[in-house]
Amino acid sequence: MEVAAIMEALKENRDRKLPREALKQAIAQQDEITPLLLAEFTPAQAKAAEIDANPDYFRHLYALYLLAQFRETKAYPIIIDFISVPGDVVMDIMGDLVTEDLGCILASVCGGDLSPIKQLIENSELNEYVRGAGFKALITLAIEGELSRKSVLEYFEELWPKLQEAKEEEDDFISHSLLMSILDLCPNESLTSLLRTAYAADQVDPQWSDIDDLEDQLEIGVENSIEDLGTRRYYRFVTDTVASMDWWACFK
Repeated sequence: MEVAAIMEALKENRDRKLPREALKQAIAQQDEITPLLLAEFTPAQAKAAEIDANPDYFRHLYALYLLAQFRETKAYPIIIDFISVPGDVVMDIMGDLVTEDLGCILASVCGGDLSPIKQLIENSELNEYVRGAGFKALITLAIEGELSRKSVLEYFEELWPKLQEAKEEEDDFISHSLLMSILDLCPNESLTSLLRTAYAADQVDPQWSDIDDLEDQLEIGVENSIEDLGTRRYYRFVTDTVASMDWWACFK
């Protein structure tokens, strides 16, 4: 297929079928198609509005996975700008991808540069689910061996008091996301002490978590926790676009 034909085949999802052949051809022609995939996200606000106006538009979603599979670092700042568009339009045009795979997509294209991910997490102006994807990105990098678990937990410990202070002014979701991320990685000694204090002081909404969650994770232990995370698709780099999207309900 010509690159123009591939791009056209990826544009919309009208027949509710995954365009396998077009995706395979896109992968085979990585060098030629990458600039066109990058253009899906710039200028960010105008592109988001354009996509939002067409409910069948799908190419931006394919582009995210393809660029992640390519480990295309040029996509990193472009995607960050795109998901930082104000309001809820990002959720409207990306749906469950934000809560499922945005984290591993960011991890796949970041090239080891953590600053934009951390800025994403700490920017209270952004959508909370977009911010939450930043936690998943850091965990993915730890599971894939590009970051140490120790360094991720140290950042989470540094972040904890900042989010506790902000909790009065915003939804509790980000604090909860941080808590669950700490539990997923199995907390170190200092974080365990911090969480015990938080549970005892009723700083954690029992609808989100209770002390038993901490005790259960400590019993599971670090090795088993890491092994379990490694089996979860959304904590691994994107390596196969077709497999990453094939299970989606919209293609059934």
